[in-house]
This record gives sequence, structure tokens and C-alpha cells, in this order.
Amino acid sequence: MSTKTPFIKQENIFLHVYNRGINRNKIFIEQQNYEYFLKLIVKHIDKNSISIISYCLMPNHFHFLIHQKLAYGVSNFINAICNPYAKAMNKWLQREGHFFQGKFKVRHVMEEEYLILLANYIHFNPVRARIVSKPEDWEWSSFRSFIERKESLLIDMDILEEYFDSPTAYQEFVNKYNEGDGEIIKRYLIEEK
Repeated sequence: MSTKTPFIKQENIFLHVYNRGINRNKIFIEQQNYEYFLKLIVKHIDKNSISIISYCLMPNHFHFLIHQKLAYGVSNFINAICNPYAKAMNKWLQREGHFFQGKFKVRHVMEEEYLILLANYIHFNPVRARIVSKPEDWEWSSFRSFIERKESLLIDMDILEEYFDSPTAYQEFVNKYNEGDGEIIKRYLIEEK
């Protein structure tokens, strides 16, 4: 599914956005790479157009759960961060060619169940990959900001707060991640990471 899908034009919808490195190569190699990508997000996020509900940056891919408020908000945002990031990384790695595996992938989040399970799936990703033992140990996701109620330039905490009484309740929900939930999410993914 490309970014030319009809729902990219819609307003007030939720989207799962993800991509990975070409040939499954790492897109984040050192801490400074993650930091630069986050700086690009802060620089290019237009909160009138989109809000990020959750995100996770993994060594070879990324996930965002985004509320698209205005048509093409997600396309404009992802292109604004990924194009300069790819150019900078190619220069840093002294390489040429595609950095990401094609255009970013995007899925419309139509069901409430999918929204909640997707936030869980995104935040549990580093544990599933056996990089850390708990989601809060991964520095490159929105999980800690949410459970610690840290002021964030990146994420909108209001949506998840509608479903959970407290940050602790959400933390417990994510830490009880069920592989069956992951199987549900896989039905919605265009391709498995």
C-alpha cells in the first residue's frame, strides 16, 4: 500500500505509519542517529495537521500511531523527516541510493480495539525484539514520556488517557502484552518486520 491510498486525503483519522531500512539494514546505528531523527520530528511536526499518539524507533525500522487532523498531514510530516534523514545518513555512511525500503507504509486505524492494541504493539516492540526486558527501558519510544507524564514536544497523551485511568494502568496493560495481540496487529500490517 503506498501513500497514494484514499484515506491519506481524509481528515480526523488515525493512521499507523511505519517503514524500515532497505534490505532490513539498520536505520539507527548510534545514539546520535536517534537524536537527530527526534530533532527532525520536533522541527517538522505541525500540531494543527497531525498529533503523534505513540512512536517507537527501532534499529532497522520505526512505527508511529498518528492522528491526522488535516488531509495529507501524515505524508507531509513523514516526507519532511525521512528525506533529510536519509540524505544525512547516506552522507554519514558514505553511500548512495535508497536508504528506506520504498515509501513509508500506512494503515487506517478504523477500530477502537486496533487503536489500543497498536499503541501496545508499538511500545512493546523493543521487548519483542529482545533488545530490552521492559518497554520503559527503551529510550527511543514514547512509552516513558507517557507513563512518567513527562512534558513532551512529540506526543499527544490525551488519546490514550481516554482509555486508561492512569499512566500506571497503561503501563500494566503494555507489560501484559499478549502474543495473541501481536497476531491481531499482524493482520493489519502490510508486511511483517
